[in-house]
Amino acid sequence: MGTELHQPASMAAHRLISQLSAIVSHSDLLIENAGKDTELARRLGVIRDTASEAIKDLTEYQRQLEAERGRRKGKEPRKTYDKPTVTKLTHEEAKAKLLDAANKGDQGAKDFLVMMSSQEKAKNRKKSA
Repeated sequence: MGTELHQPASMAAHRLISQLSAIVSHSDLLIENAGKDTELARRLGVIRDTASEAIKDLTEYQRQLEAERGRRKGKEPRKTYDKPTVTKLTHEEAKAKLLDAANKGDQGAKDFLVMMSSQEKAKNRKKSA
């Protein structure tokens, strides 16, 4: 594989990692909303775990591409990638971050807030019934 082919592949891997990270984050929020011991939470956990594994695989693939590109250019391989740390947020902190992203024009955040709002309304209706 030529060096010129590495960059698009690396960019695609990076984009997929970002999208999968969003799936992991949204799954965590949905699991918290669903309740830890529900069937929905179990299924969301499978989605989260699958996305996490795909992130690991793509990260390793990206490292291999970078190392190959460095060898072809006669450079030392780049320093190994440090996995980002995950910060557990409270429901309120997560909602505040979503609101901030929505206010900055993130359509995905807006859509997620609408979905969360409808779920909360449904929960409140069940409680008052």
